[in-house]
Amino acid sequence: LAELHRRSQRHLWLAIVSCAALVPCVVWILLRLRRKTTAVRDRSKKRKRIGRLAEQLRALLQATPTPPHWSYLSEVGARLRAYLVALFGIEPEYTGGSGKQFMETIATHLPGECVDSLGTILADIDNSVALELEHHQDLDRLQSEILKLVDLVSRNGAAHG
Repeated sequence: LAELHRRSQRHLWLAIVSCAALVPCVVWILLRLRRKTTAVRDRSKKRKRIGRLAEQLRALLQATPTPPHWSYLSEVGARLRAYLVALFGIEPEYTGGSGKQFMETIATHLPGECVDSLGTILADIDNSVALELEHHQDLDRLQSEILKLVDLVSRNGAAHG
């Protein structure tokens, strides 16, 4: 009888130790699952935000702007910068400054075929805003170039992201 009691005590202690070891394992697994689902949710939110920014920019570019065009181009430039910053995960404080400064910040993140085009677009926007042009001479061409750039960057961003 004493031997049976000792065995049951041993089995009880083994069960307690096993359960105590199981709890941290379960907690670790649950934490990993939570991190994974949080990361997936965050990526999904980021993709939705980027898609929303792209659609807002496209809608703005497809609308017929009213004078003064420099004000319209200022808004287009701000939205273009916000879109690129969100797409490439650049710190938001780098969106300001001249087009040249912005290009220096973002050039390494852009696909090679976009760098020259974006530099030209930003310079054109900067000039129009600085001169406060009431009517931009080639606004349709500029809108078209920006739309092409957004489409190209969207495809490349989706391929890499």
